[in-house]
Amino acid sequence: MYYSQERREAVVRRMLSGTISMMALARETGIADSTLYRWREEIRGKGGTVNTAKPSGDQVSSAQKLAIVVASFAIGKIARYV
Repeated sequence: MYYSQERREAVVRRMLSGTISMMALARETGIADSTLYRWREEIRGKGGTVNTAKPSGDQVSSAQKLAIVVASFAIGKIARYV
């Protein structure tokens, strides 16, 4: 399946935040977990980092929670056009 550059960037930003597990991100976005894992490996291959730790609610700041809400909203809007 093809994903627009905008959608992929939004999902990768969410992935890079380290505030959500890969499986939860796959469920939330409807993107296969194998695709997300491939994107993560591509990021690592380019020298980027992705936090793979599972966050607890206590470790997520208010700013991070707001970023999650904003990213989720953006993904929802983009998904309507894909």
